[in-house]
Amino acid sequence: GIRVLTNNNKYITEEDNYDAKNNNQQLYLFTKSTLDRHTISSSFNYENLVAQHDYANAFNTDSENSFTYSKLLCNINSRNLEANRLSHKTSLLFSDLNSLTENYIGISSEISNLRIYKPLNLLIQFNNYLNYSNLETSFGREKTDVKMIDFNPSIIMYKGGFDIDFGFNLGIENNKSINTVDVFPLITINKELADGILNISFGIDRSDYRNTIFSLSQENPYIHSFGLNSGSVNDSIDYSHLLESTDIYEAFFAFTNKLSSDEILNFKFSYGKIMNLHYFDIKVIDGYNRFSVDYIDVWQLKLSANYYKKFNNLLSINLDVDYVDWFDIIVPHKSNFISTLELPFTLRNKIKIIPSLTFLGKRKALQQSGDLISPPQFNIVELEEQYIIDLNINYNYSKKLSFHININNISDSKKELWNGYQQIGLNMIFGFNRLF
Repeated sequence: GIRVLTNNNKYITEEDNYDAKNNNQQLYLFTKSTLDRHTISSSFNYENLVAQHDYANAFNTDSENSFTYSKLLCNINSRNLEANRLSHKTSLLFSDLNSLTENYIGISSEISNLRIYKPLNLLIQFNNYLNYSNLETSFGREKTDVKMIDFNPSIIMYKGGFDIDFGFNLGIENNKSINTVDVFPLITINKELADGILNISFGIDRSDYRNTIFSLSQENPYIHSFGLNSGSVNDSIDYSHLLESTDIYEAFFAFTNKLSSDEILNFKFSYGKIMNLHYFDIKVIDGYNRFSVDYIDVWQLKLSANYYKKFNNLLSINLDVDYVDWFDIIVPHKSNFISTLELPFTLRNKIKIIPSLTFLGKRKALQQSGDLISPPQFNIVELEEQYIIDLNINYNYSKKLSFHININNISDSKKELWNGYQQIGLNMIFGFNRLF
């Protein structure tokens, strides 16, 4: 099949009359084949994101960032035709940013019912992150080659009415020929208090992710783009973003309560340590007011809740709430409270309309008070809370052809999303899906 999305916006900020634009073009191709014992699927995603904001250029004439992403994904999954049979879910992912500026190669396999002494589950992941230095335009830009391996074996035991999933994570990272090894236990204990109605789980967990130019630019398209083949920015400036891995160690408690056949409540509480939590701050380089990435170690308490209820075949409700506390530590541009309310309704199984309201709590940012002060002094800037109203409309013309339109920010809010950068006002995304 094929999916095409297009979004083109130009606007003028309300307070400072800055010219700005955001364009996003996406092409998504996908295939799926079902064999006797395996399901094979593959997809290719191409995306071009252009972000321009006049606040970015204090003295220069150009303020455009352009990022081109390509991703190729292949999945091979076993079909579970027999209980307790060895099965696996294997994936291969390759991505490219701006024509060999940054590459990613990832291989993972989740193996179930591997029988040695007891049934064993095994997750193996290999990730390779490559950042290149274009010597023709980016003199001295750092070239990196980071490899990460995760090995997670686990077994499931049943004791006293509890399902105990016990294992460990062995994480190995190779960066600049330096190997870092981390071992951490993984324990999840499940208990069904009421059959099919109330389930609780608790334990300890570890996870990690790599901060890349790919991921950072998708989160904030106004990052510095020197040496990234992005737009016409002066690529000869010797500047590289600091790219680190973020590690999360946490204890958690969660429960799922099925209130009725069409109503469910999920809740999760977690507390732990985050090493290298990434955040963005304004950094002026060669006259460009754009963002650089930095990191901070924090203790984090997080509460997440989801409530879903289906009223009938026409109308349902979905509510997500996330609260985070970093205990008086300022993490720039990250909100402590985010919630989203959706009210999907369906007409004749052809048209699905999803109005939504998102609340983004207040955020803080650090702004340098003067370029000539040493050591630099920073003021705390508070970004206002925001209410964003969106409307998604999907029309299924047939089993093989569908259209959709996303009307975003209907309230036309233009408050600051990033320090100095206001939210896009009312905008729309058009797209269609075609199966062959």
